[in-house]
Amino acid sequence: MIAYVAKNWYICFVISQHESTLLYHITTIMKYEEALHELETIVEQMESNDLDIDTLSQQLQRAKQLIKLCKERLAYTDKEIQQLLNEEEEEEEEEEEEK
Repeated sequence: MIAYVAKNWYICFVISQHESTLLYHITTIMKYEEALHELETIVEQMESNDLDIDTLSQQLQRAKQLIKLCKERLAYTDKEIQQLLNEEEEEEEEEEEEK
């Protein structure tokens, strides 16, 4: 396992399936923008053929995790926005009923 610390978040590159689940949980503290930036960097490296075959495999796994993280963050944010809009709508309805 290779590990390092950067920008207040911890990341591990791991080999086993069990440890990769742990990796996902560790990286969930990463901000959406950081994950997106890292994903863009990986894509750029792949497009420019800067990765050897071993690193490519690791980066593909990392990209998969980052995509999942970004999707979950977007879904969570969408859910929060919908809840806020529903709450606001309910408050407006209550105000109209009081009149």
